Amino acid sequence: AYGQPRKRLAPATRQQIDESFHRFDEGGKGWLSRSELKFALASMLGYKPSKVEVNIVMHRCPEGPYEGQVDISMFRAYLEEKLSVIDPDDRMRQLFKAFDVRCLGFIGREDLHKVFAKCLPSIPATVIDEIYEEIDTDSDGRVSCRDFEAMLRGRLPV
Repeated sequence: AYGQPRKRLAPATRQQIDESFHRFDEGGKGWLSRSELKFALASMLGYKPSKVEVNIVMHRCPEGPYEGQVDISMFRAYLEEKLSVIDPDDRMRQLFKAFDVRCLGFIGREDLHKVFAKCLPSIPATVIDEIYEEIDTDSDGRVSCRDFEAMLRGRLPV
């Protein structure tokens, strides 16, 4: 992250950081535990943070009675630093990888069904198939990263 140009975060992104903190701060105690921190970071970064990444944030906590408690200012500072250097294309690739469950470089119909089964099990298989057919724009049975990005950005052909 050092030496990379930093962009200023939009006010809406700063607001999302605060909302994420409060959503995962169980009981409104004003700090996040290690497990709450993992979920809050995942909600902001779009991927499950590694143990190393969580440790980096946890080690920034002051020693003493607040050790292991990440307050909103520490959470904000870490995410503002992290998000100011994230390449938006890298974020898209991370999200694509989450759907490419077989690591084949494309999303197959089976992959989409597996993701929905884990995240939204109440969605009927027929609806998942319809979604897949819509995002597989060339009907080759493979959704490329480009197709996936077009779908997320709302640029699918009509």
